Amino acid sequence: MKIEHLTSFRMIAKTGSFTKAAQQLFVTQPTITNHIQTLERELGCSLLIRSNQHTRLTPEGEELAQRLDEFFQQMEDIRSIGKRRGTVAGDLVLAASSVMGTYFLPPILKSIAEKYHDINVHLHFGNSYRIAIWGQEGFIDIGFAPWVPGFPSICFHPARSEPLRHRCRRFVFPAEPKRAGSWRFFQGHVHP
Repeated sequence: MKIEHLTSFRMIAKTGSFTKAAQQLFVTQPTITNHIQTLERELGCSLLIRSNQHTRLTPEGEELAQRLDEFFQQMEDIRSIGKRRGTVAGDLVLAASSVMGTYFLPPILKSIAEKYHDINVHLHFGNSYRIAIWGQEGFIDIGFAPWVPGFPSICFHPARSEPLRHRCRRFVFPAEPKRAGSWRFFQGHVHP
């Protein structure tokens, strides 16, 4: 029995939906389905009643959900032992755009791993809008992405600033927009 399978079941019990559970756990819906099918096979009973509108727990599912709440609370209590000693420990859930996650974060993550051995970093990738939603809904601790309008509850701070410099030797414009197949080339340079 794997923790991931139990976590998937617990999230379905909380959200009542395979899709919402997948979104909150940053996995695909087929992955969640596979976890539940494996768990039901291992336990030898059905845990969920599935319908188009929502998912309900069977009596066995209700019992498992209750026991898992207790189990995960005990796991959290065990993890907090290190925190009481004054050490920094636990999970740090980050999200980044592809550029930030590929070029900006690796040296930072390396530094965190070297300094804080008891921190488990979970990095998820998404576009700026998705990262803002994850931050607003509390799925991530910190997000690294360009500013996105429409999220007043999220505090954006610049992490990196670079001047934009772009040189272009040729611009291509249609000679006559109404007539296809005719193009004209312009020589030029662009400087911000």
